[in-house]
Amino acid sequence: MTRRLGFKNLWVDAICIIQDSEADKIAEINAMGEIYANSALTILAGSAASSKDGFVGEAPLPPLLSENGEFSCMIPFKFPDEQIKALHLTRNEIDIPGGYDLDPLSSRAWTLQEWLLSTRKLSFSNLGVYWDCLSKFTDLLAPHEEGDGWVPRLRMPSQFHHDDNDPEKLSWQEESRDPGRFWIELIEEYSRRKLSVLEDRLPAISGLAAEVQVWVKNSKAYRAGLWEEHLIEHLGWCLEGQASRTKKLDGPSWSWVSVLASVGFDPIRYSSALLIKCSTTLVSENAPLGPVSGGRLVLQAYLARPPPMTIDDIRSTYPAATHQFDIDYAEDPSDTTKIPYAFLLLGLTGLKQIVGLLLRRLEDQEDEIYMRVGLITVYDEKDKTANA
Repeated sequence: MTRRLGFKNLWVDAICIIQDSEADKIAEINAMGEIYANSALTILAGSAASSKDGFVGEAPLPPLLSENGEFSCMIPFKFPDEQIKALHLTRNEIDIPGGYDLDPLSSRAWTLQEWLLSTRKLSFSNLGVYWDCLSKFTDLLAPHEEGDGWVPRLRMPSQFHHDDNDPEKLSWQEESRDPGRFWIELIEEYSRRKLSVLEDRLPAISGLAAEVQVWVKNSKAYRAGLWEEHLIEHLGWCLEGQASRTKKLDGPSWSWVSVLASVGFDPIRYSSALLIKCSTTLVSENAPLGPVSGGRLVLQAYLARPPPMTIDDIRSTYPAATHQFDIDYAEDPSDTTKIPYAFLLLGLTGLKQIVGLLLRRLEDQEDEIYMRVGLITVYDEKDKTANA
């Protein structure tokens, strides 16, 4: 296919990275951002569930089409090789929610940066064959359709792909975006995807981090998946599914990388906390945007220390009508140990909701050190009733 498209060179990560060489993996992962951003064309095997699957040939229909007869039908068709197979026909006006999200490729964490950083993409999807560049998105099998309803919900800001030699030529993407807002949208999408190796949680977005780092213009700002410039704003993440803290997920408890779950952000707009110091311990100095084994965060903030209690005690003490507690780990209902928790005030969201961290003091430490165990949101009772 590469030759048919007129290219001589092909880079495939599974082949071009020496898989049993840690040094080569680190070097290639560090370069991935530039590889995808500077590629002439990225071919996406959207319909393939793994690197062992092909992507040219028959593809299974998404459940929405295969289970709903009113939108599709199947007719026999004789191919040039004399084989008689089937063609699936669908109505032109059908709107398929999710678009690319129905492809196996869209569920894999590593492929997010491939998609976002590549400027020209040819995608072989379960739903069609798509061309996507900075100026156009179209289905090559139905070129009269300009991709309505199919454009992915997350795209790179135009600042990354703007042509400095042609300032009048503007990208079809939005003209300007706040880097902090873009990053949390990226993490929300990324955290929903699957990883076969849990330790790859940070390496799999290191290429994107490298590009954003140029945007942020602070080479020392990246801290365990968060940016120091926006750190207070982004400490208020919470879980969107069943979470588990495991020993395999190394990293500081204040970062989303410490939980195995999809996360969401309600950014702190009015901060009452002040960042004093933040540091992380890299697993490898050769991978400055890669995995970390721990971190330390020092804040100046209001801290409340109630008497030792259980999570159930906390929930019964503070009414559910005005307080929401999002716990970062699976609770053991049989555990009645009373813990010295603390509440740290971060600030207010855009809706003026009070947000703080639920902390647990580490008793085996000489200094007063805490780990995050959850997020606290305090509502005005009438506002929460209205939202419900």
